[in-house]
Amino acid sequence: MKFFRIEEFSKLSGISASSLRIYDKNGTFLPVRKTPSGQRLYSEEQLEDVYKGNFEKWSRKVNSDKQC
Repeated sequence: MKFFRIEEFSKLSGISASSLRIYDKNGTFLPVRKTPSGQRLYSEEQLEDVYKGNFEKWSRKVNSDKQC
């Protein structure tokens, strides 16, 4: 699986980097992982979901519901 840093994901998805940071902060669209230095990493699957308009899958609410 390929991962994209926020700048590259922003260009490919059409979502600004600042919006991605806000979405991460409020739990609307979370990165797949963060590096030890805090860099956000997004996946190819997330990019495909953005193209399909499926953001909910990557939200904090959905992820926390899965853990219950």
